Amino acid sequence: MKKIKSVQIWNNGILIEATQFQLNAINVNLGNSANFYYALFSEENIKLNEGNLFMEGKDYQDWQNDQYAWDWTAKKLNIQILPE
Repeated sequence: MKKIKSVQIWNNGILIEATQFQLNAINVNLGNSANFYYALFSEENIKLNEGNLFMEGKDYQDWQNDQYAWDWTAKKLNIQILPE
């Protein structure tokens, strides 16, 4: 899990700040594509949003390490990962 710059998410009728970001590769087709599961959590570990993103083509070919996957997903979700 990574800390992120807080973003407000509508959850059950109220705005809650997401401050944590989880990412898992759930299906990798070697040499071709990858499917990632992501979730955004509040400081109290309340899951506020989740989904899947599919990586293929040049993005997949450029994926050489975990940090690339974190950065690629954060860019797709328009969130900012904070330095550790």
